[in-house]
Amino acid sequence: MDTQTVSRLNKPNQLYSSVKGNIDAAAQFETYTLSRKTLNASMISNKEIQLAVPATTTKSQWAEINRAIEYGKSQGVKVTVTQVK
Repeated sequence: MDTQTVSRLNKPNQLYSSVKGNIDAAAQFETYTLSRKTLNASMISNKEIQLAVPATTTKSQWAEINRAIEYGKSQGVKVTVTQVK
């Protein structure tokens, strides 16, 4: 996730909103079909979002990311964050 855009630097809560949207999508997943193969929620034992963020992510942005991680826990979605260069 690009945390270095002007809007995300000026409004770190945009990170929370973005990650929350992904968490909500994972938590509310019901069914998906591709090439006549169907995957439904009962076939999924764990829900996880993997997020990569730059090492230059600010403290206030990290606070929003950590808030999203806690929200994910409350929704049954694990959020794993990896810091990249």
